[in-house]
Parts: sequence; structure tokens; C-alpha cells
Amino acid sequence: MGVPETAPEAGRRTVTTPRVAELVSLTEQRMSWEVARHHREQAWMQRLRSKHLAPLDAQIERTELAAQALADLEKDQDLTRWARGADVLHSECYVRRRRLAELERCRVAAVEHYTKEKERLGELLQRVAAVESGMTILDDVTRSRVQQACAHGTRRIFNYWASFVRSHPQGGEVNERFVPAVPSPTEVAEQT
Repeated sequence: MGVPETAPEAGRRTVTTPRVAELVSLTEQRMSWEVARHHREQAWMQRLRSKHLAPLDAQIERTELAAQALADLEKDQDLTRWARGADVLHSECYVRRRRLAELERCRVAAVEHYTKEKERLGELLQRVAAVESGMTILDDVTRSRVQQACAHGTRRIFNYWASFVRSHPQGGEVNERFVPAVPSPTEVAEQT
């Protein structure tokens, strides 16, 4: 069942009765309650977002440092930094293999460290994105709830109006000349 057209037509004035005013007030209260609920939930989600954003800068810095350390290690192929005093006792081939193995162990450790830091950064970014997505969904849900409350209130007003017109001695004339006041969801929805 749809909501009747609420805009007054040419020659029809918007009127109210005590009951229509009461129904409009109840509907506006319900819509305002939904907006207040939205603000409470939005504040909670903002705090959650801030909680996830707090460690983000430090994690970005740790990830960049790990990436820089890995890049420096990849760039620096100087095997003399892995020299030991006992190298003079061994053949050049053995010393070179030992130094390459040491370099590879350091590279593997640097890759693992960078991978872990990058994963932690990805997890933090996913958490922030999930909260931001939830905030967007919350806005849409609140708008929908406000529109539903308005539609329900408008249906109640028009049901009352139909009953009022049927019981009024000049019901046909009243219905042709007047239309009941209805709540406006746009004013309330703009508060979200």
C-alpha cells in the first residue's frame, strides 16, 4: 500500500486537527529518535576508527624501514663485510660460499621481516576500511529508517483522515478542499 500524494493540489489547503498534530508529532519524534540513534552509533564508530588509525602511522614507518633495509641489503653485494679472521685459513672458494650463505640468511630474514610488517599494515588498513564502510552503511540505514518512520506516520495520518472524512457531515466537501498536514523526512534526514 503506497503513501498518498501529500502535496496540496490547486485549491486544497493543508489543515491539521488535534489528532493529525499528535500523529505528526509522534512521527517527528520517531524520526528524531532514529537520528539520535545514528549519532550515538556514529560516535562509537568514530572512536573505533580512531583506535585503528592511532597505530597506523607507526606501522607505515616500520614497514618503510623494513623495505629500506631490504633494498639496502639487495643493493649492497659487498661480501667483505662478512669477513672473519679465520678466512685466511680457508680457501677462497670456501670463504666466498660462506659469505654468500651469510648474505642469503640476512636477506631471507629481511624479506620475512618486511613481509610481516607489510601484513600488519594490510590488517590495519583493512580494519579502518571496514569501519569506514560500516559508517557509510549506517548513514544509508538511518536514512531508510527515517523514511520508513515518515511513511508509517503518513499512512496513519491518512487512515485517520479517511475516517474523519467518512464521519464528517460534509465529508465530501472537506476532502475536496483540504488535505492533512504530514511530516517531512527531509528536514530530519539532513541532520544525519
